[in-house]
Amino acid sequence: MSRGVGLAVGMTLAAGCGAGKGADSGPGGLSLGSSATATATAGSTSAAGDDDTTAGDGAGEFGEIGDPQTGTGEPETTGPNPQGELCNGVDDNLDGMVDEGFGDLTCGQGACLTTVPACLGGVPQQCIPPEAGIESCNGIDDDCDGATDEDLQRPCSTACGEGFETCAGAAWGGCDAPQPQAEVCDAADQNCNGALDEGVANCRVSVHRSYSSATGEHFYTTDLNEAQCCGYGVEFQNYYDIYVGSHPGLTGWYRCLKGSGLHFYTTSSTCEGTTVEGLMGYVSTTELPGSTPLYRSFNGNNGDHLFTTSLTEHQNATAGAYADEGIVAYVW
Repeated sequence: MSRGVGLAVGMTLAAGCGAGKGADSGPGGLSLGSSATATATAGSTSAAGDDDTTAGDGAGEFGEIGDPQTGTGEPETTGPNPQGELCNGVDDNLDGMVDEGFGDLTCGQGACLTTVPACLGGVPQQCIPPEAGIESCNGIDDDCDGATDEDLQRPCSTACGEGFETCAGAAWGGCDAPQPQAEVCDAADQNCNGALDEGVANCRVSVHRSYSSATGEHFYTTDLNEAQCCGYGVEFQNYYDIYVGSHPGLTGWYRCLKGSGLHFYTTSSTCEGTTVEGLMGYVSTTELPGSTPLYRSFNGNNGDHLFTTSLTEHQNATAGAYADEGIVAYVW
């Protein structure tokens, strides 16, 4: 009876293999033997089909997000550096450091030059230069255009006029406006102080004013001795000045003699049809810096010409016996 039971068991195993598991026959297939051999073979078949076991799960162990061994997971905005590290806050290359080796990003120029870490706190960074500023005279490319202190000017002035200062080498250069100069005798204002030729020796000569009580004549001469001579008394020494020489803008000042023996003075080189006694010097017929008007009036009763730099005296004279002949010159 025992021999018959053993045969029944062996037949059951053989029938099970053929019915559901697709066991192979021949070498490598399931062979009839002890139950221990059958159990090992059945266990092997179960492991091959179990997706949750650790031993055969290649994707489960190395397929996490950002895993450099499989390339699976979410896309990275910053790829691995030469050490295999990703900018993600994880020690991808297992060297004990996180996000190392990404270096810095640099962009912009001049004052806009900016450097930022390529990876910061596990987040890839962008380099964005700041907005350009306005160029100023400081040796810096403030407007970030690659040039320094370019085209910078500011207005300036001197006593002689307007000009500009230009920036060079982070400093403002000198003012290019006309600069005051030392005065020379030329009827021009070199030092731009509103006066002409002041302090220049032998540039002008003084005219003295005398009066003759006998004839009622006013007499003018550059010779002080003559001013005191021949019945004349000096009213004003150095009454006004005229130029010794001719300069642009000036005209001759002539001393004239009338048939009556009295004198008068004019810018006419023909002495207005009378006798020319001589050229006394030079005056201006237009107002110049520092000049004063010379008024002329005429007394028809005695033939006297009155020349004065005083508007009040002129008005008093013309309110009386003298006829107004206006401004005939500008003197100093």
